[in-house]
Amino acid sequence: MHKGFTLIELLVVVLIIGILAAIALPQYQKAVAKSRASAYLPLMDSIANAKEVYYLEHGEYPYNNLANDMDITMPSACAPRTNEWGTTNEYYCGNGFVFDMNGPEGVQLMYCPGHDTGKARENCFPNAQYRIWRYQNYPEGESAIPGGWTCWYNTEFGGKVCNSLNMPVVDDTEG
Repeated sequence: MHKGFTLIELLVVVLIIGILAAIALPQYQKAVAKSRASAYLPLMDSIANAKEVYYLEHGEYPYNNLANDMDITMPSACAPRTNEWGTTNEYYCGNGFVFDMNGPEGVQLMYCPGHDTGKARENCFPNAQYRIWRYQNYPEGESAIPGGWTCWYNTEFGGKVCNSLNMPVVDDTEG
């Protein structure tokens, strides 16, 4: 009598492991993406609050060199970039994440891996898989909640992340 496993038994085990991996990997990737995005949400809230304090002190929202004008410290991993108007309203935080301060509209976090260098509006915005907005002073009639959160997505992956964040979601795959 031979000791060991037959080829069929080994193939069945490999098949079962493959099926489990195919089910678990997408859920793991979604959980990691949600965790990365969620890590920046408190910072977005802090920036929005600092902009409101600036507004109360100066009667207008800051536009130029926001981090210098407001009482906010960006994480050391976030490097400032000058936008097309010559102001430092964009911060590149690595792993594809870009902050765009947007003056009175609010704070936007874009996820655009591979397109997160250079200028956000030229490189990242059209290629973003999803964009999370923390709105302030937003014009009425838009699809966002004034003073609230909205997640816009352009890809299926972005849709999964947006839907997992428990905020209003806008499907922008057609636009």
